[in-house]
Amino acid sequence: METAHFVSLYKVQIMNERTNIQEISADDLMMVTPEWVHEQLTKHGLKRSDLIRQLGFDKASLSLILSGKRGMPKSTRAAFYFYFLAYELS
Repeated sequence: METAHFVSLYKVQIMNERTNIQEISADDLMMVTPEWVHEQLTKHGLKRSDLIRQLGFDKASLSLILSGKRGMPKSTRAAFYFYFLAYELS
């Protein structure tokens, strides 16, 4: 089953720092836009090279996604969401 399809069918549950379960639906992932990613990079003092190295994006694909020239599938939105959530919780 494709990741994007899996995310759209099921809610992803994560534990936040207060040990409450937070549910994230596929619709909630729509808040993850190129602008949101840029804001998160600035907020956490990260660079595009960190995303390339830690999430496995190639430079050209990441550039197209963050410029809005390439759509962002749900699986990519989820990767960004949970990547930045890890920074929030640490």
